[in-house]
Order: sequence, then structure tokens, then C-alpha cells
Amino acid sequence: MRLRDMKSQGKTYETLMLGERIEESKTVEQRDVFSYLGSADDLNPLFSQSAYAERTEFEQVVVPPSLLVNWFSALVSMKLPGPGSLVQSMQFDFPAPLFIQEEVVLMLEISDKLDHDKKVKLVAKGMSGDKIVAEGELVVCPPRPLKPLFKDAFENF
Repeated sequence: MRLRDMKSQGKTYETLMLGERIEESKTVEQRDVFSYLGSADDLNPLFSQSAYAERTEFEQVVVPPSLLVNWFSALVSMKLPGPGSLVQSMQFDFPAPLFIQEEVVLMLEISDKLDHDKKVKLVAKGMSGDKIVAEGELVVCPPRPLKPLFKDAFENF
């Protein structure tokens, strides 16, 4: 995505609707895993070494669950509610492992609007075929209206 194609701001609290949802599909590539592991400084051989992973109960390299968390966070930041959003808290479970070259469908749905502090709760689910690989909940502060760019520009004139 090019910078000029990005929306400058996502949906505000007032414009979000209960039940609003988004889905995105990704095929996990080895480069996704290695990029993530490098940035996280994670050297777990289960996530990177086939010879090691083949000797485990999983029998192959496992995608780090925290990579899925990052992808959910990116969906919040870029799509629902979108740019300007901030994840305040999150809780996830990972019932089944995800493997390299598997397709995962990431889903987010607004499950609650918290009027007292203008935040939303989102239910998250990651599916690979019929297998649930991630499920959780995020509390998100949607973007607030931006301050005017030139609000006080001519204050001294």
C-alpha cells in the first residue's frame, strides 16, 4: 500500500456500529516468520529450524502465535477502526498451531461500545480451514477527530 493511498483517519467511536466486522486472508510465508522473529529477537528453534521442529509433537515449524497478534493489531490500525486507533488491551488463546504455507483468515468484529470512555471491544478469531488458531478480545480506542491544522495559526495577528 502506498502512503498516498492510505486513509488519514479511521472510523471514530460515533461512526462505529455493533456487529461491524472485517476479514482478511493471508498465506503464511517463511519470510513473514523470519521478519517477525528478527524484529522480536526470538530464537525459539520451534519457529525457525525444521530439523528441530520435526522432532517435536508438531513435526514441522510452527508460526509464532505472537505473529498472529501483530497481524490482528495491524488490522485494527489499518482497517477497523483504522488509522489513528490505539489498542488498549488484548487477550488471546491459541487452541491449535498454525504452520508455514497455511492460509489463515483473520476476523475482527465489534462486540461492544463502551460509552463511558469511548472505546470499543473487538472479538478476534483466526481460522485455518476448520481449525481455530487464535481467538481473543481487544479493547481499542478509536481515532478521535483530528485537531484543525491551522487552529491557532493567526493568533498573533
